[in-house]
Amino acid sequence: MRPASGGGNAAPETAKDLELSHGTGMRYCGKGPQFGNNISHAHNVTRRRWNVNLQAVKALVNGASKRIRVCTSCIKTGKITKAGPTMAKAAPAVAKA
Repeated sequence: MRPASGGGNAAPETAKDLELSHGTGMRYCGKGPQFGNNISHAHNVTRRRWNVNLQAVKALVNGASKRIRVCTSCIKTGKITKAGPTMAKAAPAVAKA
């Protein structure tokens, strides 16, 4: 069991520490696993868990490109900035009149 005081040798948390400590959780939006029951046709009830849909993406973290695990809702809403070539190269096609 861990001591309540933290052990006295607590180092400042870095991005890597936060990412590893949250495991299946998201530090950008605070999402974590959801819990509930499986219910069979015979109404046998067993516990189950729905994990967050995490995807590995290359994103900008403190101005540097880094591979992190981010939930899909954060990717869709733009809470993270993806690293890579700019979208300026992919200009939309203009219809000729």
